[in-house]
Amino acid sequence: MTWKVEAAETFGAAYDRRAPDYATAIEPTFRPAYRRVVELGGVGPGTRILDLATGTGGVAREAAAAGGQVTGIDVSRRMLEIARRTSSADITFALADAGKIPFGDGSFGLATCGSGLSHMPHAR
Repeated sequence: MTWKVEAAETFGAAYDRRAPDYATAIEPTFRPAYRRVVELGGVGPGTRILDLATGTGGVAREAAAAGGQVTGIDVSRRMLEIARRTSSADITFALADAGKIPFGDGSFGLATCGSGLSHMPHAR
């Protein structure tokens, strides 16, 4: 299956519409899973992390709390606005498609993805 740009645009638009609801109703229920992702990743002080499909930043915040240096990317501008507003300034958030990561090889030691894999048909 080929990843299509239209899919990223479609997901971005859909999550833009639902961002406030996601932040208040969905994200709090996922916090234990976010913590588990960070635990399984072995995140510690200085770990450079790319959080794919960061959404409102749940995994990114957990990783930063564990000492990680975190960059989160997502296709939804509104989700990222919420992530920036609810996260510490030491976490970087960028509008980007996980299928077209705008960073060079070796930029990060770990990639995380809390709940976005279902939107990435090309992931293996």
